[in-house]
Amino acid sequence: MYAKANESVFVLSQPAGKVDSKIVSAVRNFLFKMKNEFFGSDLVARNIQRGRDHAIGFYNDVRIKCGLGALPETFNLSKKPAELSHEIWKALSEVII
Repeated sequence: MYAKANESVFVLSQPAGKVDSKIVSAVRNFLFKMKNEFFGSDLVARNIQRGRDHAIGFYNDVRIKCGLGALPETFNLSKKPAELSHEIWKALSEVII
């Protein structure tokens, strides 16, 4: 019991890592990879599917229900980030609004 309390204090006293909007390849392609397989599971895809399974609403609706308010009017979906294809940006904009 004493060791577990010390572990908790240690973990809680560590600074949080830097927030990153990128998902590394290991998490996207090789998570839970079994021996003799080329690829593993995609954690991001699992989480998105989990949200769908539990009928989580559109991003803006969830923001409002969590007390964050709607996206500001200045949030401009017409400004596609250069790293996203047109198809991906269109799909994202349908989910966000």
